[in-house]
Amino acid sequence: LQFMALLMKQANPEYKKVLEWSQKLDAAKLPADAFFWKDESGKEITKGSDKERYYSMVIKCLCNLKEYQECYCQIEEVLAVLTTFNNNRDFWFNWYKVKALHGLKRNDEAVALLEQLLSRKEDWFVHHELGTIFLEEKQYDKALKIFAAAALAYGEPDKKVHVFEKLAE
Repeated sequence: LQFMALLMKQANPEYKKVLEWSQKLDAAKLPADAFFWKDESGKEITKGSDKERYYSMVIKCLCNLKEYQECYCQIEEVLAVLTTFNNNRDFWFNWYKVKALHGLKRNDEAVALLEQLLSRKEDWFVHHELGTIFLEEKQYDKALKIFAAAALAYGEPDKKVHVFEKLAE
């Protein structure tokens, strides 16, 4: 698991290699309990469980490799297996679920889930994904409104280049 994490931290992660290493682990045997401790100032720190970290890396790899069906299946498994999440990982699992649904052309489901995610986190990248789907569906008025919200939302402009490109479109 730690080796997988090291591979993921590289500038250009080798997702296939991470998945190969993930096959050497039995996810069912990984602990599902989070780690808690206090730092020097007394602030409580939480680190997600090994099971949560394992699924997080596998799902991210599958999504980046555009293995959307397998990614979707893994997300459904993790959401069924884990009942508690640390550091908003349930948000991120659902974020990758949106990406998988979009990749599978199940856009109605992706839009519904994105709208739920927006109620939790109004970040520019959530708006961007929703606008992209609306643009693909030729719902130009909705896309324009969503991309404008993404452009105006908090975030570094250099990270939002694709938002500005879509607005120009």
